[in-house]
Amino acid sequence: MNGEMIQTKVKELLQKMYGDANSEFNFSIGWLERFKTRHGIKSYRRFGESGSIIMENIEYALPQIRAKLKIFYWKDIYNMDETGLFYRLQAYHSLARKQLEGRKKDKERLTIMVCYNRDGSDKVPLWVISKFANPRCFKHVNLDNLSCHYRANKTAWMIGLLFKDFVRWFDARMTGRKVLLTVDNCPSYPKVIEGLRNVELFKLKEVISDLHYRNVMDEDIIQGVMDVLADD
Repeated sequence: MNGEMIQTKVKELLQKMYGDANSEFNFSIGWLERFKTRHGIKSYRRFGESGSIIMENIEYALPQIRAKLKIFYWKDIYNMDETGLFYRLQAYHSLARKQLEGRKKDKERLTIMVCYNRDGSDKVPLWVISKFANPRCFKHVNLDNLSCHYRANKTAWMIGLLFKDFVRWFDARMTGRKVLLTVDNCPSYPKVIEGLRNVELFKLKEVISDLHYRNVMDEDIIQGVMDVLADD
């Protein structure tokens, strides 16, 4: 929706309600700004894909999700997600004396995997995935001493093999506990990983992944990233 659509719709409503009695009314930009302020209308970026979700599917899946979560304490329910960091991407706006020329967007990226539990008491160290196993900037750095776990593959994506490595590492970290690890319905994530002793892997159904996981839990997990970085 945009301002022009609002102006057009209001004109139609005014015509239906009062006919030509207010035909001279001016729906100016100033009127539009006051209208948006009065009704709390702002410009928001679309997030996630909840608009394409069928609510009946959600109502069917939610009881199964709730039944699984009830078995565990909050501190034993973990959520893992991944996000892309386009570290070479320039800002869209910049201070200058004249109009700046645009440049092709640099899509070089890292994948950052984040995991923490439901009550926020345990923030698992980040996993960072790059294209380069031994980048120049780490020439004199012992990767084992980083505050995160660094991995690499040619795409810098979370592939199935790396996902297995993470889950098995996480399982060892949870020794002495019984925890639930919820993950997205990503096709590259194996449904079953054998040999887990402390972790139950729970892939959220596609409909729940789309609506709840991406829109709500993703926001929480990104905030978790900021908290982890702040703690460091």
